[in-house]
Amino acid sequence: MVDEALARELIDMTDGDRRLQAGALGDDLSAQLTHRRVTTRNGDRLAAILDEYGWPTAELVDGAPLPWPCRDPGRMDELRAEVGLDPFAVYVAKHAPA
Repeated sequence: MVDEALARELIDMTDGDRRLQAGALGDDLSAQLTHRRVTTRNGDRLAAILDEYGWPTAELVDGAPLPWPCRDPGRMDELRAEVGLDPFAVYVAKHAPA
């Protein structure tokens, strides 16, 4: 059974972290602290999710493997090959739930 609310929460947590990552690496101490607060909050929440549900499987959150944002998605497989990774479709086939 898919838990749509949990799926949305996990996506929102990821999106919030991604939005703040650049600031975490800069010289702005306020941005660094903001990122640290979000990652701490997300870590605490993920621990609670794991305690309640176990690992959020694809069946629980209707998940499918998705690539992280790519600056040049048209060249994603080419870029993956340059660093020794399989094409994304092959990766998905290997790691998708049966």
